[in-house]
Amino acid sequence: MPEEIKIYLTSRGLDPDDFAWENFYGFNWICIPVRDAEGDVMFFKLRRDPGDKKNLVKYKFYPQGSESSIFGLDKLKDYKNYVIICEGEFDCMLLRSKGINAITSTAGSGTFKDEWIDKISHIKKVFICFDNDEAGKKGARNLILKLIHTKHEVFSIDLPENMEGKDISDYFLLNSGSIQGLYGFVKPVGVSNIKLPEIVLGEDEKSVRYEISKLADVQDDYRKQKFSIPMYIYEYIMTDISRKMRKCQIQINKIKGYNNSVDIADIKAVPVLDILDSYGISYNRSSSNRVSFKLRQNENTASAFAYIAENSFCDYGSDKAGSVIDLVMSLDGCGVKEAINKLKTYVA
Repeated sequence: MPEEIKIYLTSRGLDPDDFAWENFYGFNWICIPVRDAEGDVMFFKLRRDPGDKKNLVKYKFYPQGSESSIFGLDKLKDYKNYVIICEGEFDCMLLRSKGINAITSTAGSGTFKDEWIDKISHIKKVFICFDNDEAGKKGARNLILKLIHTKHEVFSIDLPENMEGKDISDYFLLNSGSIQGLYGFVKPVGVSNIKLPEIVLGEDEKSVRYEISKLADVQDDYRKQKFSIPMYIYEYIMTDISRKMRKCQIQINKIKGYNNSVDIADIKAVPVLDILDSYGISYNRSSSNRVSFKLRQNENTASAFAYIAENSFCDYGSDKAGSVIDLVMSLDGCGVKEAINKLKTYVA
């Protein structure tokens, strides 16, 4: 490893011995080993040489195609009481050098897979400290939405707006921050173990209307809490309840046999998540308004997104996009007329 790279890593509060220095894809890289739960190296996260002006890519995986993972997976078994989820490997390693339990995603703040939540289920307190920029704030909100269904005590660490830099490393290195001072930025989110209501769609109208009444009661309860929980969580809850109420109403319409004459606007209004549910397609919520899913069975990673507010989808694997009609056409390989006929079963 060149001396200037050792100096660079040391200036970031890191130990050069924790890294490798190799040439991949025609460039030299700082290589960060990503280990599995047993401590064996699965792949390397590559970070661009900070002095290389020709390499335009900041990060890469080796080997190519390696799937994103938790960085610090091998440490999780030792974390019992708490863990900080931060935004990058350098941040994570700096925190660990200070004796702080930390993990991160190798894919940045925008990715924390649903199945990873199970891997931290034994940890009581979860602190989220992402970069103090729009992407980091959005990533923190989305991760909190994933954690509200769990029994974790959830806290956010909101770094000060006026500090130099934007991440936890900058807090310590550029602002002479201390662990004690970090406590002052900790805020309890106060949404642990929120139970969103489940519904059972029976075959008689009375039972379905009973489900609607239960949803309405829950809706009223959360309206009373509107200003005591974060607004993005309140909107997430209300959207979920409204969608389930619509599913109940659709079921009542089916029971009553109101499926003869359907307006095209009603068809396009069928919730896109209802379509995915009916096809048995699993999806991951990447934000309060977006979910990702695999449109084709042979895909290793999700290539399509559904947008809840717009009630639309986009398939980045084929550049197809549009309404729920277009989604059914893509799923079934059918024409417009057949897709519309299939969607008629969802509406009055």
